[in-house]
Amino acid sequence: MAVNIHNPFAPAAVAGLNSPAAPGEADLKFDYVFDITLVGGQNAPAQVIPIDSDSDFVLRGIYYSWPTGTNGNFVFRFYDSQNFALSSGMVYNSNLSNDPSAPTLWLPELTYPAGGKIQLDIADVSGAPNVIEIVFTGVKRFRVS
Repeated sequence: MAVNIHNPFAPAAVAGLNSPAAPGEADLKFDYVFDITLVGGQNAPAQVIPIDSDSDFVLRGIYYSWPTGTNGNFVFRFYDSQNFALSSGMVYNSNLSNDPSAPTLWLPELTYPAGGKIQLDIADVSGAPNVIEIVFTGVKRFRVS
């Protein structure tokens, strides 16, 4: 019997492409939030978001926001669980969604192991102080008996 799986992060054209939890696993919606304040032109390499040790994290989307509402542009690059860069260079924030209801999808999904980390490099390119929040959205994947 076929199971219809709906990806809540996906536009209709790609709905159903998320990987379901395998037998013996359970998924729980979860976000890792990264907050940073940069001064004008500041480069902040090797920032780390620790992954909780209770479960793996499956990344399905990413978006950013400016909590103070008046900030400039920034560039960033993040890495997979093996510390390989996921882009050949820094990516401008304008290439990402800033809408929590429609994050930029990350396909195929990335899995970060329990106790691992999401590492990113980030830099201000506006020349002004910048308060930034980047949200890595997905699921915690628990192993159940």
